[in-house]
Amino acid sequence: MNASTLRSKQVRLAVSLFAMLTAASSTAVAGDWLPPTPLCPTSVLTYIPLWSIPTSTGILCFVGEPPTAPSDTIFDVAVVPVIVKLLDVNKNVVAVNDPTQPLSVPVNSIQGFTALNAVDNSPIFATENYTLGATNLGTVQWGEATERASFWKYPGTAFKNWRVEMATFPITPSVTLEVPYGSWEKTSQADTYGVDQTMLDPFLLKVAKSYSKGMPILLTYNIGEYSPKGCCAFGYHHSYVESDDYRSFFIWGSYLDAPGFGLPDVGALSHEVAEFMHDPLGNNPVQPWPAPFTFKLPWDPPYTFTKCQGNLEVGDPVEDRPTAEMQYVIKTSVMTYHLQNVVTASWEMQAEPSFSVNGWYTLKGAVDGEFAAPAPACPTP
Repeated sequence: MNASTLRSKQVRLAVSLFAMLTAASSTAVAGDWLPPTPLCPTSVLTYIPLWSIPTSTGILCFVGEPPTAPSDTIFDVAVVPVIVKLLDVNKNVVAVNDPTQPLSVPVNSIQGFTALNAVDNSPIFATENYTLGATNLGTVQWGEATERASFWKYPGTAFKNWRVEMATFPITPSVTLEVPYGSWEKTSQADTYGVDQTMLDPFLLKVAKSYSKGMPILLTYNIGEYSPKGCCAFGYHHSYVESDDYRSFFIWGSYLDAPGFGLPDVGALSHEVAEFMHDPLGNNPVQPWPAPFTFKLPWDPPYTFTKCQGNLEVGDPVEDRPTAEMQYVIKTSVMTYHLQNVVTASWEMQAEPSFSVNGWYTLKGAVDGEFAAPAPACPTP
C-alpha cells in the first residue's frame, strides 16, 4: 500500500447549527437536576451543533444533536500539518520536526509513512467496532465512541441511529513555525522538543482563525509545549469567540514516536478529541475532583485532596496512571494505535449508579480500584 492512498474518504454535509436536549428529570443520577435553562451557544463558524444537560452545577454542553432520536452530525475537520523549525542563536535551523515527512521510528512497512498518514488513518477518523465488556457500542469513530459510552444509559437517550462524524478535508496545506533560540528546549526523548507556550499558542490560534469553516486539528510531530509550570503538554482543545454571535473550536495534538510522556502515536490527540466531545467549550462545570499528578498513587483512604479540577475533562483523571491502565489499544491493517483510556461522564458528574456503559466509570472499567465509584470529593481549599 502506498502512503498517498491512505487518506480517509471525504464526506461533506451541512448540518443544523443548533440543538437542545430537554433533560429527563424523573431519574436522579448525578446530583439535583434542574429544569431546562438557557442553551449552549450556537456554533456558527464550525457548523457543529451542541446538545445540553442542565445540572445543579450549570449547563453541560456536548457535541452533536440530542441523542433522543436518529440524527447525523457530520462536520468538516481540517488536519493541518504544523512544521516546527528550531533555530540556534545565529538563526540557523538546527532541527525540523515535520509531520509530513517519514516517521523517525517506523510503525509499519509502508514506505514514506508519516505522522499525517498515521492520523488520517487512525480511529480518530476511521470507524472501528467498539465492544466494551458485553456491550457493543457500534462501528463508529473514536470521539463518538467515547460520547456513546458516557451516556449509554442516560435517561431518554437512544444511540442506535445517532452519529457524530468528523470528515477530513482532502488536502490541507502545511504551515511552518520558526522558533528562535531560547524559546525551545530538548526533552528526555530523542528528537522531541518543548516549545515555549508564548510562541506556540499565538501561532496555533492564528492558524485556526484562518479556517472559517470546519474545525482544524493542528498536528505537530514530537513537539510539546512548556510553561512556567514545566514541560510538557502535547495537546489541548480550545474554544474562542470570534464575536458576540460567533464561536469556533480547534484542537492541537502532537504525534509522538516514544511513550515517555504518556502514550505514543495518537495518544495525545485521542485525549483531546474525547475531551472536545464532552467539553467543547472547555468550561462544563462539575463538582471539583482530584487533579492528576497532585497525589501519590494508588489512592488511599480517606481521600484527602487539596488540588482540584472542576470541569468535565474526561482525559485528565487517567493521565497520571501507569501506561497499561492509560492505554486503549486498537490494531488496524495500517498500524497499532495507542489511544487513551478516559473516564466516562458519570465519574465527573458523580452519578451513582453510573449511567454510562456497563455502569462503568472509565472505558476499561475500574482502574486501581479508584474508578469503581464516582469521583471522590475534593473540596477546594
